[in-house]
Amino acid sequence: MKGFFESVAGEGTREPDASELERTLWMRSLLGGDMPPGSSDTLAQRIRENFFAKGQRLYRQGDAADRIFFIVRGTVALLHLGIKTREFGPRDVLGLIDALQNRPHAFDALVREDAVVLELEFDDWLEFLEDSFEFTRAIILRLASSLPPTSPPGRDLSRPTAQLRARRDESSQHSRDSYRSSLGPRLSLSFVERLAVLRACPPLAGSGIEALSRLARFAELVFLEEEERQMLIPPNLYVVESGRLRTVASDDKGNTWTEDMGPSGALGGLGVIQPGLYDVEVTALEPSSLFRIPTERLFDVMEDHFPLALSFFAHISGEAEAQALERKRASDASASSRLSHPSGSEQPNAPES
Repeated sequence: MKGFFESVAGEGTREPDASELERTLWMRSLLGGDMPPGSSDTLAQRIRENFFAKGQRLYRQGDAADRIFFIVRGTVALLHLGIKTREFGPRDVLGLIDALQNRPHAFDALVREDAVVLELEFDDWLEFLEDSFEFTRAIILRLASSLPPTSPPGRDLSRPTAQLRARRDESSQHSRDSYRSSLGPRLSLSFVERLAVLRACPPLAGSGIEALSRLARFAELVFLEEEERQMLIPPNLYVVESGRLRTVASDDKGNTWTEDMGPSGALGGLGVIQPGLYDVEVTALEPSSLFRIPTERLFDVMEDHFPLALSFFAHISGEAEAQALERKRASDASASSRLSHPSGSEQPNAPES
């Protein structure tokens, strides 16, 4: 995805017939100053350099996403039925989002101008990240800061617990909602139910049960009564355990985001895992409870259980892709509107092609 690694890229160019040393320097400039000593040398030894002429494809839609491509020179376009062309050039990375999402390539990658490309096996990239955790941590923090302070909803886990169901059955005149409201979050979830809530949180969805178990033990419970307000204090990951909350996030540029969140949602998105990005105030729309997981604990677990790091990468890449596609659709719609109404006067909508 264009721009996915912009926050970790530096400056630098290289020649298409560069030696291994030059490839090392180029990779170091691309991936930034957080790489541990010697790691860029290791990557350079595993990278293959290829030339693609105009009209060739790096890969086709449906091919296995088992490699990632660093563009050194030239232009490559992603093509998909129903989605207009997006073009990529030097210092862009292709194939990574498909690989992180564990899916075949979703687009055709067509070379528009002769291209020099560095190819790296995805398994080699994962091995590098696992062996260089401080670099992995730096990438996650930088990419998390590039996302808005929102989170897509997980699957609905707001059904009553076994205890609540038993009480509801004993007093059928009360509805489930009245019980949730009257009993509130202090009807604590069992440990297994806690794991289910964490597992349904999108950034954590791909992690293993052992990692989730450790996170559940590290998590501190925060309770809010209906209409109670509280500021989220970074650096922490906040996950809704029960209830519903409204978040209002703002940054120092005057941007504001408002979102309602239910069980398993990550309040304030991932930017809250580091300080200084956003101010996030939450208001309980009903009695609610939150898990507060300190960032340091989160990364401690991630270092011991690398699938948790992959889960974060997959979530971030999916969010970045969705936002890029939405911006592209909005841009296309705006351009189409200007072409249809050049004078600004209202005219009938043109039929879709």
